Amino acid sequence: MVAVLKTLDAVMSWLCMALTGILTFLVILAVVLRYWFDITFTQMEEAICVLFSAMTFLGAALGIREKSHITVPALGNILGAEARKWMAVASTGVVILVSSVVLWTSVLWILRIGGTNSLALQIPCGYYYCVVPVSFSILVFYCCVDLLSTFMPIPEAEKGYLSDGDLAGTDFASADAGRGQS
Repeated sequence: MVAVLKTLDAVMSWLCMALTGILTFLVILAVVLRYWFDITFTQMEEAICVLFSAMTFLGAALGIREKSHITVPALGNILGAEARKWMAVASTGVVILVSSVVLWTSVLWILRIGGTNSLALQIPCGYYYCVVPVSFSILVFYCCVDLLSTFMPIPEAEKGYLSDGDLAGTDFASADAGRGQS
């Protein structure tokens, strides 16, 4: 299970990074074309919206695994360790329940209207919409892993970037000095 988890973590991280890079390139290109050359492509605007949605949904699933969602630990700090553990189990259970409902209704939604073509690219919207059930399936899987990690040791996700906590301990001045900059 650990090998599958590490592989999925790596694929999700690289996919989100690739989507971010492609999205950044397309937005910069769209801005340059619009404001320097007075050219607007509706197809590019639609592609940007679809990529942003995909990045958001897939990133939300990855955020569950990396424990990077915003939490409010006020009640948890008052309670003891055992009560905190069961509160985390209950809240993760609620997330699994809600995500399962979204997963199921998104499949029904795609079956009902997924054959409609998009306005600009003329691609069946079902291809775009499939990111919802895929991301929520991954999200439910990651929530189940999170639940299991409460009761048994499961390795943390390996992040492909530095978090704010990692950056706080970084001495950028010495790194710049090593490159000949001050």
